[in-house]
Amino acid sequence: MLVEGELGPLSVAQRQYLERVQESAGRILQTTSSLLDVTRIEAGRVELVLRPINLPALVRKVATQFELQIAARTQYLAVQEARTYRQPYATRRGRYGSSAIY
Repeated sequence: MLVEGELGPLSVAQRQYLERVQESAGRILQTTSSLLDVTRIEAGRVELVLRPINLPALVRKVATQFELQIAARTQYLAVQEARTYRQPYATRRGRYGSSAIY
């Protein structure tokens, strides 16, 4: 509500701060969900379903997500795809729709 300006206009600095808070809250939620998933797996309440994963595409996606933070620190991230690699597998956690490499 605040970020969209529903409660009044925001300065550029206020909007950026609220967007960072929103992103951080999302990361905390994802981390908490992942920890709960690990707990369920360890308790034997979740069955892992392995499937092939496109590792180069996943690495590119993760690198893209960090572009702004890297640029803000005047750093550089280079991603170079290997010519060959062993096919990794991932599990799909349907409830959250995200993938993790195991």
